[in-house]
Amino acid sequence: MVGEYIEMRDIDDLQEAQKGMPADVVKVFEHLKEGSYNHLEAFRSAIDVHKG
Repeated sequence: MVGEYIEMRDIDDLQEAQKGMPADVVKVFEHLKEGSYNHLEAFRSAIDVHKG
């Protein structure tokens, strides 16, 4: 659950940080968010497995 929280926070932080940034920086942040979404999905899957 901690991992899920951290990824959700990272996504929110990246969305906020990209405001007003140049397009190349926004693109990097978008790639980082994609990674966070992948991690979030993995954490949620692991949580579901342990909940049974």
